[in-house]
Amino acid sequence: MLDFLKQLIKYASAAMVGGVVDYGLLILLVEAAGMHYLLASLISLISAMIVQYVLNIRFVFHTSDEHRIRKLMIYIIMGLIGLGLNQLIIYLVVSKVKYHYIVGKIAASAIGGIYNFFSRKLYLEHS
Repeated sequence: MLDFLKQLIKYASAAMVGGVVDYGLLILLVEAAGMHYLLASLISLISAMIVQYVLNIRFVFHTSDEHRIRKLMIYIIMGLIGLGLNQLIIYLVVSKVKYHYIVGKIAASAIGGIYNFFSRKLYLEHS
C-alpha cells in the first residue's frame, strides 16, 4: 500500500506539471490568440500528454524497455481516448450547461485524471 501511495504522489506531481502546460497553453491560446476553446484544448492537452508521458515513463511507472514502440502506441491510444473524453466533457459543459470553458476543463481534468492513472497503471506495469 505504501508503494502505491508513493506512486500516486509521483503521478500527481507529473500531472501537476502537465496541468501547468495544459491550462497555461489553453488560456494563452484562447485569451491571447483568440483561438476557439475546443481547438485550443486539443493543442494544449496533446502538449501536456507529451510532457506527462516522458515524466511517467521516467519517474512513475516501472516498465521495461522491451517492446517500447508497442507500449508507446498503446499509450497513445489510451491518450486519444482520454483526449476524446476531455473534448466531450468540455463541449458539454460549455455548450449544454453554459459554463465557462475553464469550468469544463476542470471537470474534464478530474474525470480524465482518474481514467489516465488507472489505464496507464494497468497497461504499463502489466504488459
